[in-house]
Formats: sequence, structure tokens, C-alpha cells
Amino acid sequence: MNLRLTLVVLCCVILAAGCARTLWRRRAWAFASAWIAVVAVGAVFVMVSTSRINATTDLRALQPVLAQAPAPLFSFDLQDLALSFNLGRPVVNDKNYQRFEDRARQGEMEYLIISDRALRGQPGNSCIHRIARGSVTRQPFTVLGPAGCSKQVAGPDHRRSG
Repeated sequence: MNLRLTLVVLCCVILAAGCARTLWRRRAWAFASAWIAVVAVGAVFVMVSTSRINATTDLRALQPVLAQAPAPLFSFDLQDLALSFNLGRPVVNDKNYQRFEDRARQGEMEYLIISDRALRGQPGNSCIHRIARGSVTRQPFTVLGPAGCSKQVAGPDHRRSG
């Protein structure tokens, strides 16, 4: 009887170990399947949201202008990081429109990417020309460039911004 009890206990242990292995394998498969589902849903979400965000940026008119001119780019009242990323070149945040105009009058060749909202509040200037239009993250902008500004001399009432 003692031998049978030992064999029964031994069989129970072996059977329990086999069941546990099968249970852990099923859990491992369930865990792996859950992670695969999470990754698949995440990938679909990223693709949908990326295309939606990219649809709010339109730089088609700006890219041909920049291909011809290696001049520095400045931005005012726009997300310069988004512009830098999408254009593949540095875009520096300019403090105000007047600084750009002052540099243009000194003969520096550069471009200003300014939001249409900020451009409406600026005085008209004959030496600053609109070159292109577009939008970045749903915000419309205009690209300004100097054309003949170095030939103009600032008048006596011209103020420099600091």
C-alpha cells in the first residue's frame, strides 16, 4: 500500500507539472497574442493620425523657392520646429517683423515665413515681396523675401527695433 501511495503521489506530481506547463504555454500564447494585437492597433492608429496631421501642412509652393535659394530661413508667429522638420533645413524663430525688414534693408538675403495673422498687422513695404504661400499645422503662412531692399535707404523716421 505504501508503494501505491508513493506511485499515486508521483503520478499526481507528474500530471500537475504537465498541466502547469500546458497552462503556462497557453498563457504565453495568450500574452503574445495580446501584445501582437496592441502593436497592430497602435500601428493603425499612428498611420491614421500621421496622415491626418500631415494633411494640415502644405509646403508645395515653398519647396521650389527654397531649392533655388540657399538663404537663411526665419519664421515669425509659426512653429519653427515643424517647419524645420518638414523642410529638412533649419528655420530660426525671428522675434519680430521689424528685425527682418532691418536686415533686408542692410542687404542680407534671407526669407521670412510669417503667419497670415501676423502679416495682416504689418505695414506694407515695397521692398519686401510675397514669394509663396502655404500652411503648417492648419495655420496659413506667407513667405517674404527682400527684392531690392538693399537699394532703399531708410528714411529719417525709420526706427530700429531692439
